[in-house]
Amino acid sequence: MTEQEKCGEASLRISWILAKHMKPFTDADVVKECFLEVGNALFENKKDVVETIRRIPLSASTSTRNTHVLAEENHCDVKRRLNNANYYDLAMDESCDITDTAQLIIFVRYLDQTKETFVEEILALLPLLGKTRGEDINKAIMDFFDKDELDLKKLLSVTTDGAPAMVGSNKGLVHLLSSNASDQTSANAYLSFLKEKENVAAIAFLTDIFKHINDLNLKLQGKGKLVWELMSEVKSFTRKLDLFINDVGSERLHFPNLNKIISSDSEIDVGQYKTFITDLKSEFENRFVDFKKIENVVEILSSIYSLHPDEDRFLWYSSHARLR
Repeated sequence: MTEQEKCGEASLRISWILAKHMKPFTDADVVKECFLEVGNALFENKKDVVETIRRIPLSASTSTRNTHVLAEENHCDVKRRLNNANYYDLAMDESCDITDTAQLIIFVRYLDQTKETFVEEILALLPLLGKTRGEDINKAIMDFFDKDELDLKKLLSVTTDGAPAMVGSNKGLVHLLSSNASDQTSANAYLSFLKEKENVAAIAFLTDIFKHINDLNLKLQGKGKLVWELMSEVKSFTRKLDLFINDVGSERLHFPNLNKIISSDSEIDVGQYKTFITDLKSEFENRFVDFKKIENVVEILSSIYSLHPDEDRFLWYSSHARLR
């Protein structure tokens, strides 16, 4: 590689790191400035090192172009791996952005043949201009699959939020997609998957655990919800997960579908389900870690009329307010 090519690669690598950490494009200028200071401080041959760093293209506009190039390459890589996969599943949801434009986000899950592991990726974010009926969403998906030359017959299942436009019996998206993707090979593969008792038990467990997650999701939706109510629901569910870990290995009162399968086959190992719930709890704690930063303030707001001025929490809040 020539020195110019090496500088271009360095620029792409820096843009990749900035994008992963969701930093603004203008931070590229700051990174270059840091590099120049490091070169002056560490190397004896400062002139050559500093001149090389100066040649690395790291302006905000260059970082913008780099990020676009990297995004395109990443999408092409996903398409290549998806075409090599035998089958895949889709999960999608439709919502409006701040400009009131409907956006359809599509996630894909497949078995990566090279890594021999299941992979989940964002496949596309499609704007839905106009109506958002099942046939409109289906047309947007079909156009995307045709443009990217993806094989829809490898589609095994679709997960949605359950809206009428998604699951309608005649004109719902799932029905329309299944008509377009119907393939006897896919159906046979799915049926052979269900012949394994462990696989059926896994589906039963996922049905049970996602029912609990969906119940939480419904509690977090709707108008007029106060922040301490939402935090209380999340905290309560996190504590429930400890109960679920113990329950899945004993009476399975909270896992009725899994219990039916295990009742007929006691040799099924439930250790993997305990691990799943443990990982789920960690994910919840990481996702809502910011709640802990405002926990004391929210607690005061939720019971502000029952606090005595001499209580420690009141004194903490008063001090915190003064510091701000």
